[in-house]
Amino acid sequence: TAAVNNLSLVKEAVKLYGSEHVAVGIDEKDGKVAVHGWKNKSELDYMEFAKSIQNVSVGALIFTPISVDGTLDGPQTEKIQRLVKSVNIPVIASGGVANLEDFVLLAKTGVTGVVVGTAIYEKKFTVKEALEIVKNAS
Repeated sequence: TAAVNNLSLVKEAVKLYGSEHVAVGIDEKDGKVAVHGWKNKSELDYMEFAKSIQNVSVGALIFTPISVDGTLDGPQTEKIQRLVKSVNIPVIASGGVANLEDFVLLAKTGVTGVVVGTAIYEKKFTVKEALEIVKNAS
């Protein structure tokens, strides 16, 4: 929300802390950027917003298609891959990871990292198993 409402705040953070220490989250709903804890949907297209962030030189984008976050329904790899190919900023995928195969699919999209919550919490696999899969996928 801060990046959507006040891009100068993000620019200042990059200036103060360095781009490698600043990531911008893009929460996507129906192709738009969701804001205020996913309660509101802005009019900003998530791809256009991501492209505009490139000029700020942040270290990464954390991309969450909120329709799959916490669902264990699998990541939205097509959306993720389109984003990765459209920007020159590292993309960290978030949302939907259900099993170890999802890491293999995400590795093929070109993401820099993956955020996993529900699957670890529900003991679908261990962090050690996930790291081993990622190591072998590269």
